[in-house]
Amino acid sequence: MNILDQVQEKHRFMQMAHESILNHLDDSEFKLNDFVKDMLVSSSTLYNKIHETTGLSVSGYISAVRMDQAVKIARLYPELSQTKISMMVGFNSPKYFSKCFKKRYSMLFKDYLKKVNVDNPYL
Repeated sequence: MNILDQVQEKHRFMQMAHESILNHLDDSEFKLNDFVKDMLVSSSTLYNKIHETTGLSVSGYISAVRMDQAVKIARLYPELSQTKISMMVGFNSPKYFSKCFKKRYSMLFKDYLKKVNVDNPYL
């Protein structure tokens, strides 16, 4: 297998992983075992491929995809509350959502919403 084939295979795998998480975005119970079943690989293979590509653990990757989707939702619908958005992206606890959001974006969600509204009121 040449390098181009390897890159394309890795891209397809990550695309499938991303889609799997999006398909379960609002499911707070979607965890490693569910992800492994969706991807049809072992947990060690899933970890290795995700970590190799992103530098994140599997749970870290799931959280990152959820946070990125929260940002997209917040940009499109800034009037939605943090609680509503956190539930839409699979978090049961708005407090835990805030903690994860701050870790990923280095700012509080409410501050991000203010920045979005100031930077581009049309989003």
